[in-house]
Amino acid sequence: MEIELQLDDGRVRGVVAGLRPYRAGGPRLAVEHLGQKIVAHNYGHGGSGITLCWGSCLEVLNLLGNHLSPGLPVGVLGSGVMGLCSAHLLSQRGHPVTVYSKEFPPNTTSNVAGGLWAPTHLGLEDDELRDRMLRETWNTYLSLDSKRYGISKVPLYETPDRSHPLDPFPDGITPEPSTMARLPISGYVGECLYSETLLIQTPRFLHQLASDIEERGGAFREYEFHHLNQILELPETLFINCLGLGAGRVVEDHAVRPIRGQLVLLEPASESFIIDHSAGYVISRPDMLVLGGTFEEGVEDSEPDPEMCRTILSENRRVLLGKN
Repeated sequence: MEIELQLDDGRVRGVVAGLRPYRAGGPRLAVEHLGQKIVAHNYGHGGSGITLCWGSCLEVLNLLGNHLSPGLPVGVLGSGVMGLCSAHLLSQRGHPVTVYSKEFPPNTTSNVAGGLWAPTHLGLEDDELRDRMLRETWNTYLSLDSKRYGISKVPLYETPDRSHPLDPFPDGITPEPSTMARLPISGYVGECLYSETLLIQTPRFLHQLASDIEERGGAFREYEFHHLNQILELPETLFINCLGLGAGRVVEDHAVRPIRGQLVLLEPASESFIIDHSAGYVISRPDMLVLGGTFEEGVEDSEPDPEMCRTILSENRRVLLGKN
């Protein structure tokens, strides 16, 4: 397949920036008691929330064990991918669920995510847990209605000099990468690795999760958390904390810090694919073409930098099309 890649200014839809909720040492998956309340923590996944979501949420439900008695109402803090997947699984099991959040889709950080399924920048030291969460998430995505949830398997091309190499995939999930003599783009000279991965259209996926939760009787309540003691005011006795970057402030977890990612969004291409190269990446989804990106540690400003976005566009043109 020869990829026709068009990156001219007239195809640009806009620019966005999202703050990845990275946590040194990996995600926090733990259960604690706060007075008569029980809180399960599920935050700190960095840029791999889409990649870990189902597996991470299942791990937390398993940690709760007998605390999660049949039919128990549960409050979920946060409506990003972790919050919605947690609420989705709980509602599937028959639990009345209320999702408490300051923002809801399409206005969450998860909505900005490119949607590539690939472990990267996890910071997780437990290899067995990492492997289990990745496999569970991959297999759950494959079990969903691909059209309804916006999930597809797509080609992944990685150049040898890619700026942010992906972490290894679990053994056996996909065939081993093969070497191609050239990237299938007319403007790029040089070999690349070819494999496959999943691509999730994040706006469609999150919208469908929320719709499913509502259809099962789940509720969404606007609520801003400043400290964890606020759950004492809420009616549920059990909560799952999926506040992402906000969790660092709410529970005073100083291991949590933002990593800003900026993206340029263009009109969609005719094919779906992913390219990871020396100056960033390209994620071609049916709804848009996403150019990235940056990994700006410690930057809390969620407003995109116009100059940086122009650089992202020009660097993708230079590397992939041989144009300035």
